[in-house]
Amino acid sequence: MSASITLALIVAVGQGSEPQAGKSYFGAWWNSVAYSEGEFKPADPATGPPPLISPTAWRAEESPRGTLIRVGDGYLTADEKGLVHVSLKRTAGSYWVMKKVRTESRHYNSKDDWKGTWSRTTYTLEPAAPALRGGKLGFREGKLTVHPRNKGLAILARTKAHPREISGR
Repeated sequence: MSASITLALIVAVGQGSEPQAGKSYFGAWWNSVAYSEGEFKPADPATGPPPLISPTAWRAEESPRGTLIRVGDGYLTADEKGLVHVSLKRTAGSYWVMKKVRTESRHYNSKDDWKGTWSRTTYTLEPAAPALRGGKLGFREGKLTVHPRNKGLAILARTKAHPREISGR
């Protein structure tokens, strides 16, 4: 289980909040990457229904220069060599163009979990900085980078789950 999901579960359990039928749950998750202890590592893409919690691993903020991706107190940033990291300061490499890749929506009907609907939208990011334009996100030598030969990894996912019934309630 990734660190962001584990943290979100700890927060949800720690607050004593249990999922409720009829309520919508929104999340902002990493997709195809795991972020832990300041490093991005390859991970499997998200599949299946999201959990009934509302975590925020990242947050998008629009600006005239592009979209800023907030990660805790920092910003997702590509340095002048294309290495992607989280920086406490905004730089030219902190501005991105978010592009929707795919939205999947499904009905979920598990007698041991919940019944309802869910959706997941994934996004790629392209750098808005002139020096990095044309580069796409991907892994090179185990590091998340912006490079023209990368395929364009969809690292962001937004989810929505709307349970109409939760098992045992």
